[in-house]
Amino acid sequence: MGLATQHLFLIKKRVLSLNTALKLMNGRQVSADTILVADHAFLDVRKIIEELMLLALCAHDRAGIELSAKMRREWNAERLMRHLERLNSNCFPAAVDIEASDEPGIEGIIVPSPRSHLTKAEAISIYNYCGSILHASNTPISPKDLEERFERLDEFDEKIRGLLETFEVDISGAGFMVCGHLLIDDPNAPPLLFGAPSVPASSSPAD
Repeated sequence: MGLATQHLFLIKKRVLSLNTALKLMNGRQVSADTILVADHAFLDVRKIIEELMLLALCAHDRAGIELSAKMRREWNAERLMRHLERLNSNCFPAAVDIEASDEPGIEGIIVPSPRSHLTKAEAISIYNYCGSILHASNTPISPKDLEERFERLDEFDEKIRGLLETFEVDISGAGFMVCGHLLIDDPNAPPLLFGAPSVPASSSPAD
């Protein structure tokens, strides 16, 4: 749980950094400063997605080390995600809501959330887009290019907040489910995690 909180805390800090970048980019003309701000924002996006991947294995040290090494060699998000799914088939967080329960002794039940949120396919798409952005180019960036980048970042900001406002994720590949809140509107608060049922010690996603 401690490692899961660390991954989520880094995600939260990068979401806040992304939001600052969006404010700096909004309505600004193309300049070296706005290009650098956009580049930094896309680095935040890429790191957020990698932290989400590592979150899915943080209760399994050996698999987490394997994925971390794979990330250093692999730039393609589809291949990274396929590798992750072999270790944890239920690897991507689910956006959920907690509703009041009428059952005795049960305060709330977890249900899928209808709010707009980041999907696995969208995470793969923008991760690969980041790869194309974070390389130097021999052609100048146009106002249209900058606006497209702003729109992609703005959409990601909205959807990652929707995903992690309240979420559920298997952090092991063996059914070790945790729920939590990113608490993005309280910048100084650590993410809140709860509800981790125990699993047999012999369970592992690599078995």
